Amino acid sequence: MACLGHRWLCWPVWTLIFGVMFLPGSILAAALLRLLAFTPVTEMLKETWIVVALGQVPRFAGVALICLCLAHTGRRAQLCEMAALDGAGPRQTWRHITFPLGWRCFAGAFLVVVALSVTELSATMVLLPAGVPSFAQRLLNQMHYARDQQVIASSLLLVAAFSLVAGLCVLLFRSLIPWRHVTLTLLLTLGLSLGGSGCERTGPGGAGSRVVSVFGKTGRGPGEFLYPRAIARTPTGQFLVIDKTGRIQRFAADGRWLSVFTMPEIEAGKPTGMSVDADGSVYVADTHYHRILVFSPEGQLQASFGSLGEEPGSFIYPTDVAFGGDGRIYVSEYGGNDRISVFDEQFKLLYTFGQPGHEEGRLSRPSALCVDPARDILYVADACNHRVVRYDLDGRLLGSFGTVGTGAGELRYPYDLALMADGAIAVCEYGNNRIQVFDAAGKSVALYGQAGRAPGELAYPWAIAVDDRERAYVVDAGNNRVQIWQL
Repeated sequence: MACLGHRWLCWPVWTLIFGVMFLPGSILAAALLRLLAFTPVTEMLKETWIVVALGQVPRFAGVALICLCLAHTGRRAQLCEMAALDGAGPRQTWRHITFPLGWRCFAGAFLVVVALSVTELSATMVLLPAGVPSFAQRLLNQMHYARDQQVIASSLLLVAAFSLVAGLCVLLFRSLIPWRHVTLTLLLTLGLSLGGSGCERTGPGGAGSRVVSVFGKTGRGPGEFLYPRAIARTPTGQFLVIDKTGRIQRFAADGRWLSVFTMPEIEAGKPTGMSVDADGSVYVADTHYHRILVFSPEGQLQASFGSLGEEPGSFIYPTDVAFGGDGRIYVSEYGGNDRISVFDEQFKLLYTFGQPGHEEGRLSRPSALCVDPARDILYVADACNHRVVRYDLDGRLLGSFGTVGTGAGELRYPYDLALMADGAIAVCEYGNNRIQVFDAAGKSVALYGQAGRAPGELAYPWAIAVDDRERAYVVDAGNNRVQIWQL
């Protein structure tokens, strides 16, 4: 305890530091953002790595203190006294005694904290400016998309990095601490590293985005969101938004909150897609319960179809629903089936098309559907193939557009689609943090948005809906809000 100086501060300070270590990182990050909201430096900090670093320090400050105290030596006080007797001043004492004895301790503690912070996901995702790459986020996306080879490679890289850090810590500490303490320090470091978590960054910003308004903020109350992921427009011009609390909130066209209803179950996971038919019934892709739920316009559960399986009519992870003009219901899914299933109005399976893969005509995480009734075209957001695929309403392949990239005409994880009045398609790009508009021929005609937290900027957008006036309602998931843009 002597390493903290004043003895009366020891217990409160140590209790606070080690108590904070065991709090969820997301709580600390949210608290930090709330604290910064009352300071004039918020705007300067929120788009930099500084706020991320500040958010990580409380989580791992205790680890650094353990390293420093294990490396503490009584020689320093003795040598400082001898230097003072010889007439050495503070600068000379620091140069010839404190720095040579202490730099290894500080360097080792710094390496430990950096290694742990690199894999800390929850605080980083809250604090990280949109578009800035994160190792933890990339690894999580690889796991989410079931890319086993990339997960294995990233995990091996992570093990190698931690092994290197451990070796450097041994070299730094071995001249200062007994070997049994070195072993304790390494075990602590590697043990805590197992608690670290393991999509892509944004492309260039678009020009010409015209933000009409913004509604929503972080929270669980009316008009607040916790990572919204789907939006749908009703026949009456209202909008429904679902977030990871399982709430489906209803808003007026100007963003006024109207009402809410909830999913019956969310323990296994939360929905990723939602659509409203011509009668106002709400179809929710209850992704992790392998089914489609149908609610009345008022929010009462009316029906459910689908179950876990690979046979026709079953789902693994359903993602979205679309409607043909003749009553057919189209459902997309991923997780192994990666196909489109077509049902009649009584939820009886008619046929399926598509299969997993990356070649033309195959799908990899089809995340959204959109029907153009005037041209009898079904558009599919083929998210992990970074393209939009076109089929006729009977499932015959017509072609596709988009390749992976950040330029015009290129896509990174298109997560949602919306049809515009002239037949153009607005594509919500999760990976590029933007909206891209393609004409009916598949040519890119406009880009909107860029990575960031300000109005007109996006952080991991999941969904989009377009009204009759070509205003886009964009689900800005990472910012817990919906932005309304005039396209």
